[in-house]
Amino acid sequence: MKTFPTPSLTAVIALITAACLSVETVASDWPDNHWQFSHMRELYPTANIERTTSSPWTLTGEPLAPEDIELSQTDGGYTLADAIKAQNIDSLMVIKDGQVRVETYRGEQSPSRTHLMMSTTKSVVGTIAAILEARGQLDLSKSVDHYLPEMSQSAYRGESVRDVLDMRVGSKFNEDYEALDSDIAAYGCATGWDKHLYECDEDSPQGLKSYMQTIQRDEANDNRWVYKSIDTDVVGWVLERVSDKRLPELISDKIWKPMGAEFDADMMGDGLGGFFASGGMNAALRDYARFGQLILDGGRGIVPKAFIDDLMNQPGDPTWPYPVEGAKPYYPSFW
Repeated sequence: MKTFPTPSLTAVIALITAACLSVETVASDWPDNHWQFSHMRELYPTANIERTTSSPWTLTGEPLAPEDIELSQTDGGYTLADAIKAQNIDSLMVIKDGQVRVETYRGEQSPSRTHLMMSTTKSVVGTIAAILEARGQLDLSKSVDHYLPEMSQSAYRGESVRDVLDMRVGSKFNEDYEALDSDIAAYGCATGWDKHLYECDEDSPQGLKSYMQTIQRDEANDNRWVYKSIDTDVVGWVLERVSDKRLPELISDKIWKPMGAEFDADMMGDGLGGFFASGGMNAALRDYARFGQLILDGGRGIVPKAFIDDLMNQPGDPTWPYPVEGAKPYYPSFW
């Protein structure tokens, strides 16, 4: 029986995040989302994110069975398999020192099946922004409406792309998933994302891009971090405009193919040309892990190393609203 010590705070957060992919109610309710999060292509309009046509990035290692991994500092006899079951985790991969140590799948999941990535989609979008900036296609100091004149009457007028990437824009967007009159509810009505959960006004905006143009200012949020998923959708639209490519094509060309992805991924959309940059990407676990290792490896010439170094050396956000003992949290570029 292999024993591992109690994980670090970062590892705990990663485990909780993986669990939440199976239990949060954004796409559907428990336990139906075990099936649905692995079949999103059948439930929403999607566009393909093509993988490499050459040999994929080889993952090496000899994975241990979760039932053979005992978690220490528990009551004893509590294994990783027990934790996976208790936390309703669909699939889990652990890579340590470049070697696969755990790879396991439950229920609908398999090595080739995609799973909804939820808000970690944001990190992919933030990485695309860094790549386009490094290539001179995007100036983060310019305003959103410089690139998107359609947004000139919204809260994003005059707001730099940099501030939107860091979610420090004085915009009004209430992301309360339990409130039927919240902005995220209006988002769902406009885009079709969980539209069945809300009472939608027939006169509400139709489509993600139309809805984004209606977001108004809230000065209380100006220049401080407030989690607003809509910010990622705004950046996704900017990236499409400066590259003249749709977001799924960008991800394929700038990350998925050069990284050596093993499987196609996909991006969910509203059926009207808008893609859910905030949480609509679906990918296979093995490629999800490759993306994480790509960042740990300094970008491998695909992602700018300066961008990764900046992510790893942030001093902490003084406006962070959730105290975390012994840590200095931050969220630059949707990371």
